[in-house]
Amino acid sequence: MKILYLIITIFFVNFYGCFYNYYAPRINMKEDITNSRIAILNFSTLGLKSIYGKIIADRLSESFYINNNFAVVDRALINNSSKQQNLTSTEYLSSDQIKQIGFSLKADYIIIGKIEKIQQNNILNQKDERVELNLSFRFISVKSNDIIGMVSYLCSDKDINSALSLAVRDISVHLRNE
Repeated sequence: MKILYLIITIFFVNFYGCFYNYYAPRINMKEDITNSRIAILNFSTLGLKSIYGKIIADRLSESFYINNNFAVVDRALINNSSKQQNLTSTEYLSSDQIKQIGFSLKADYIIIGKIEKIQQNNILNQKDERVELNLSFRFISVKSNDIIGMVSYLCSDKDINSALSLAVRDISVHLRNE
């Protein structure tokens, strides 16, 4: 009887997990940044190719421009500035680097973040095609170097591109409603 109960429980957990892919983004903003000029730097990556850090920054830039009241710095300008400053990782920038990048791009705020692929432990050795990503980023004031906002989001979808699209959509919608 215990084995039957265990099998039924595992079945429902796996069945439910296959269709449950939504976790609400956690957003904490200390200031209203509406109508501000923001620069979204390439995200650092963990467990993913670095190109996904650029892809998420590109998609967030597009979405923030379309769906939120932000002036978004053109990504080509950001990439040129990053090359000039020899930035290899944007996750941990010094306050001087933040000011230099921000002033050169005429940005009020810089967004710095990381995206991490979560390794799933599959106890039953079933082939699970879903991808789980943890996305987090900070809004940093160029003038004061203070963190004025943070976003954290855990999402899951059938592949990386779908998970990134889900993350961008949900974060943009929740940020608009903040």
